Order: sequence, then structure tokens, then C-alpha cells
Amino acid sequence: MDNKKVIKLSETDVLASVELKIEDGVFLHVWIWETVEKMQEHTKLEGDYLACFISPQKWNKTAFGGLINLVVGEFGGGIFAHELQHFIQYWIDINELEPANGDWEIVAHLAGDLTRDFYTWFWDNFTEVTAG
Repeated sequence: MDNKKVIKLSETDVLASVELKIEDGVFLHVWIWETVEKMQEHTKLEGDYLACFISPQKWNKTAFGGLINLVVGEFGGGIFAHELQHFIQYWIDINELEPANGDWEIVAHLAGDLTRDFYTWFWDNFTEVTAG
């Protein structure tokens, strides 16, 4: 058994969540928390952070692309893009994609599709966004 830390999360304190389809049966989950403190209490990662990406290995899930954690009123396009980039790098690695050798359109379309789907869902569900 490896020594990776397994994070057990529950959606009990999540303000909102969405599953973004990556491919058939595989989703990138995005949870939006009410406060930074609640997010950090549940994710239990080291350091001080306003958002984070958790890979399936750390969450002990299968058929799962990962989990992006955000805090309402504490993120914008830049923070979402930063966390999405963590997922994209993870996805490239596990799927053995080689963007420099021709797979860049696969990667670019995935990033574009996930960004579009997230912000379509977000703006359909949040009319006013304020910090905790």
C-alpha cells in the first residue's frame, strides 16, 4: 500500500456542487463552500489556500476525474483556471497524452468544455456572489 493521504469528504457543508462531464461515466466535481474555514476543515490539506484540486487517489474514488474546491466570493476566472490546470495536468498524466506531439487539441477542447460548462452552471445558479 502506498503512503498517499486519503481525504474523506462529505457534501454536508457544501453550499453548491456540480459534476462536469469529462467522458462517459467520468466527471470532474466542483464544490463551492460558504467559507474558507469550512473548505479547509474538510479538505485538510497543508498550508493556507483559498481553493484546491483533489485527485481521485486522494479522495479514494473511482470513475472520478477529481474535485475542485472553491469558496463563494473568493474566486474568479483566474482561481478557477488555476485549479482546472491542476486537473488538466493530472488528466494528461493518467491518460498519457502528449500535447507537444499532437494531443494539444484534445487538452484544449477539454479545458474549454469544462470552463464553459462550469460557468454556464455557475451563472445559472448564482445571481449575486458575496463572500461569507
